[in-house]
Amino acid sequence: CFEEALRATVPELGAQSDRAGGRERGRGGLFHARAMRAAGGGAVVTFSRAVTLVPTYGCFNRCTYCGFRKDGHDGVYMPRQALEAALRDASARGVCEALVLSGEVHPNSKRRARWASHIRRACAAALRHGLLPHTNAGPLREAEMRALSQLNVSMGLMLESLSPSLTAKGGVHAHAPSKNIELRKAQLEMAGRLRIPFTTGLLLFIGESETHTDEALEYLASVARRYDHIQEIILQPYQRPTKVAGHASLTESQSSRLISVVQRARATLPAEVTIQVPANLMTLRHVMSCLHAGASDLGGIGELDEVNRAYAFPNLVELDRALALEGFTLTERLPVYARYDSWLQPHLRVRVAAWRQRIAQQSGVQTRDVASELKL
Repeated sequence: CFEEALRATVPELGAQSDRAGGRERGRGGLFHARAMRAAGGGAVVTFSRAVTLVPTYGCFNRCTYCGFRKDGHDGVYMPRQALEAALRDASARGVCEALVLSGEVHPNSKRRARWASHIRRACAAALRHGLLPHTNAGPLREAEMRALSQLNVSMGLMLESLSPSLTAKGGVHAHAPSKNIELRKAQLEMAGRLRIPFTTGLLLFIGESETHTDEALEYLASVARRYDHIQEIILQPYQRPTKVAGHASLTESQSSRLISVVQRARATLPAEVTIQVPANLMTLRHVMSCLHAGASDLGGIGELDEVNRAYAFPNLVELDRALALEGFTLTERLPVYARYDSWLQPHLRVRVAAWRQRIAQQSGVQTRDVASELKL
């Protein structure tokens, strides 16, 4: 079980730009273009309009590639005033998803309860401002997940990889106890037992082997079939953190491998599981290649990618036009897929229904459970 895996695998540590402007000003143009193309159809590509809330940048993991964690932030939390200001701004801009993305606190730390309360506070505040929360805060205890399921329409945790070399001495996860493979698998399966709509995925180009990537896809497919709770799988190419704004790029070898992984994922995963690729971590050419290979979602798009801060999200109007030239229709979605609405708490179902109607009215087309339709 998860609790046993937690105790067995995490050692005791004691008590220790204008990026937004261009996107948002173009919101009306995006909806108009989408409505004009609705009659002509085309393969649907989805995204979620999102804001990221970070309860803390402090994290007890030390992943060698991490661009998220900040030194000196253990026990430092997002001030209430900053949280409220971010949510007021997001609400005014018509943002739907509140991605609550947090650094982790050791499960045996005396600070764990306070950490969990800050995550719940962020979710509750998001709901109060009319947004739909989706939390990704690392492996959680069952009680923590149950509590958050009352405040979230979906949750997530990246599996990342099944390659044991990554957690061995010299690996990128050697000093990241919660990246233990069995611990993360236990979390995914617990989410299934609790009937929590879930997002997971793989982090590519961090030293994993192709064999382990295929094993990970087979594992995710088996869990998805067993519990039917995985709504999307992210295939995320690693991009090196940089302090200056960068342009995501892939080598020819990485490009070929990424497209191959997308194709294998589509062939392996149940048809109802959506494949997501992050639009800010690859060139537009690579985005198109992934879509033609079987991906159909571009993830959350907002002001800032807190994990990959140097890599800006694309302008939605420009992205929509580029996709149209390839025969795709860009469509906004919620952070929970429609087939899971009945799993939600009643008060969350009401909010989700209101958002579905709102997006349908704004776009001029009927919103759909796109995961059941996309067979690219």
